Amino acid sequence: MNAGAAFTVYPAIDLRAGRVVRLQQGDPLRETGYSGTPLQIAQQWLAAGAAWLHVVNLDGAFGDDGAANALALASILRSGARVQFGGGLRTLPAIELALQLGVERVVLGTVAATEPALVAAARTRSRSPQWLHPGGPLGEGRGGGAARTSLVLLLPPSPSASPAALAWRGGRGGDAPVALKAA
Repeated sequence: MNAGAAFTVYPAIDLRAGRVVRLQQGDPLRETGYSGTPLQIAQQWLAAGAAWLHVVNLDGAFGDDGAANALALASILRSGARVQFGGGLRTLPAIELALQLGVERVVLGTVAATEPALVAAARTRSRSPQWLHPGGPLGEGRGGGAARTSLVLLLPPSPSASPAALAWRGGRGGDAPVALKAA
C-alpha cells in the first residue's frame, strides 16, 4: 500500500438492546458491554477524527426486536455523524426507514445474495446515496456462526450504473479477499 494513500476508518458501534456492546467471535452469549449511551460513544469517535460510523443492529441481525436499537440509532444520528447502518435490514420498508432516519448507507447481509430483487427495488427507489452492502456469512443469516464466505456488493449512486461485487473468506483468522468483479 502506498504510504501516502488516504483511506477511511469506520469505527463500529454494535448495538444490542440499545447498548453498545462487542460480541466475542460473533457469539451473542459472549457479550461485553461498553456503554448504555450510544450517543456518547459516537461523540467520542467523532472527537477522535472519525468521518463515518458503522452502526450494527445486532438484535436485528439475530432476528430479535430492534426497537431499542432504533432509538439508539436516532440518538447517534443526532451527533451529526455520517452513518452506514446494517443488521436485520431484510425488507424494503426497513431499508427505507433507516434512510428516512438519516442513515447515508445501508448494509445488507445474506439478503443481498439471496434476494437480488430486493436489492434492485432498493436501488430504484434510492434517493441516490452511496450505498454499501457488505454481506454477512452467506447462507448463515440471522447470526448463524463464524463467517465462511461473505459477499460485498457496492452499489453506485446511480441506479443505472453497474455494481461491483467482492467476495471474501473470513472467520476466526480474519478476512481475506477472494474475488472482485462487476456484478
